[in-house]
Amino acid sequence: MKISMPDGCRLHVESEGHGDTPIVFLHGIMMSGAVFKRQVSALSADYRVVTVDLRGFGQSDKPETGYSGENFVADLKCVIDHLNLTRPIIAGWSMGGAIALAFAATFPGIASRADRYDAMLDSATRLAARGAAGGRRATRAGAGNRL
Repeated sequence: MKISMPDGCRLHVESEGHGDTPIVFLHGIMMSGAVFKRQVSALSADYRVVTVDLRGFGQSDKPETGYSGENFVADLKCVIDHLNLTRPIIAGWSMGGAIALAFAATFPGIASRADRYDAMLDSATRLAARGAAGGRRATRAGAGNRL
């Protein structure tokens, strides 16, 4: 399905499964939601699994501008609202991990947890995440980090 963002950019989003707990997967740079095909297959029997092609990637629109961290976070909020997801787990790989942590810091209480895998956080993202989270830092949890 396509979900329109406030600036008109349309994101390609897929949703499978009907479990009570939603999981939103965010891909890294130069990827798309298709990279999570095996995770969707393995988890959709017990969870509602959502994959998002971030703006500029996969089957989503590729606008000339709008590729800021703030826009990626706002896009994720729009997707969560549009799909009426309650307390989703947000799992991000690489750039998607940075978006997941920034989302959790910007919108505390919406996600039940935010995990990042192989994500490199630049200093601006770290500062924004620390400031919005009231000084909390991501903690090590298994293979990923979460707030």
